Amino acid sequence: LPGLRYRLVGVRAQEVSSRPPASSDSPSDDLFFIHIPKNGGTSIEQIGQNYNISWGSYAEEISFAQLMPDGNTCTRFHVPPRELSSPNPYIGKRSFCVTRNPFDRMVSEYKFLIAMPGDYSRSLGFEYYTRYRNGLLTYPPCSVEGLSHFVVTSTTAFQQGRRYIDNCHNLPQSEYIYDESGNQICDDILRLEDLPEAFDKLMEEHGNAARMGATQALDTSGVCPGLGVGDLSVEAKQLMREVYGDDFKRLNYSST
Repeated sequence: LPGLRYRLVGVRAQEVSSRPPASSDSPSDDLFFIHIPKNGGTSIEQIGQNYNISWGSYAEEISFAQLMPDGNTCTRFHVPPRELSSPNPYIGKRSFCVTRNPFDRMVSEYKFLIAMPGDYSRSLGFEYYTRYRNGLLTYPPCSVEGLSHFVVTSTTAFQQGRRYIDNCHNLPQSEYIYDESGNQICDDILRLEDLPEAFDKLMEEHGNAARMGATQALDTSGVCPGLGVGDLSVEAKQLMREVYGDDFKRLNYSST
């Protein structure tokens, strides 16, 4: 990934960032954040840093990359706890996570990659397009055709076995919340639409000083104005219902 150094150790690709290591006296030792991609995780990580808490990409044990079963690599803070190799910092910790409607999440992913700043040929969006063949730039950015093509291409790749493309951004949310036996492993599930109040309440209950307020680290609301869930094609929505069926059902989101 851009801005990060890679080294290979055995069969595992490791990614070493320039971020400082996690503090050993972090006040969050009993509460750990499970970062489900495109659900406000970067904002929560940055809030933690403001209060000397090392969550997600700032937690040393999960700040590098892991080789995934399909041959792709994902940064470990994006890997579901049930698939994380040792060291696994989630073990023995109370955890919390954030969910959102799968349709909104996929539109957010498209806008996130389209919005990457700088020379587009050197951007993360272009890198993902060429590396993962995810269809992001097949059509003009911010076009109705482009959004649906990206969704169809990404979900089809998932069904064909390329589950871990785009740095694990396309994995079902339920895989972060439940283990292989169906047991819930994310103790406190917050819904994105209930933030910041739900986050602040949870922190208060645990005696944690962190507060969210109006923080939004990666706000894509101004990207591709007017483009949204209503622009997804019938095919795109049907593929999403197939891939994210558990998310719609178990997390109680509308699939219509």
